[in-house]
Parts: sequence; C-alpha cells; structure tokens
Amino acid sequence: MKILLISPTSGGIGGIAQHVDGLSQFLTGLGHEVDIISSANT
Repeated sequence: MKILLISPTSGGIGGIAQHVDGLSQFLTGLGHEVDIISSANT
C-alpha cells in the first residue's frame, strides 16, 4: 500500500518529527511504500 504522511516539520529533534519518522519506519517494515511531505526542512 502506498501511504503519504504529512507533517509540519521533518527530521531533527521534536515530538512530531520523531513520531512521523518512527511511524514511517514501522509501516515500511510491514512492506508499505511511505512518503513524507513537510512544510519545513530541518
């Protein structure tokens, strides 16, 4: 399944960024294709 995660921040330190990264890794481990879009690159 292709999944798109949308986050206000990406990478770095922060609760949302860490949660989205962890969720992405978990879903990828289950065999899904995951993309992340964010409004800020850090």
